[in-house]
Amino acid sequence: MNHFDTEEITLICLYNAGSRLDTVDELKNMMQYLMFDETDLKKLSEQVIQKLAQMSDAEFEQLLADIAPDFIPWE
Repeated sequence: MNHFDTEEITLICLYNAGSRLDTVDELKNMMQYLMFDETDLKKLSEQVIQKLAQMSDAEFEQLLADIAPDFIPWE
């Protein structure tokens, strides 16, 4: 499984849409609104999207269970 640092986990929590692919879509949507000087957030978002693309849905669900076991809004 991919290892996520604290900033990446924070971004996942902020843009978690209930599934791995929906979270990727939310991140891509957010990136459309970044200003030209928000290069760090763009790079971080791209890293998270790449890592999410390489993992399975089951791995994503386990990641969510590990980082926020008491907060699963879609259940």
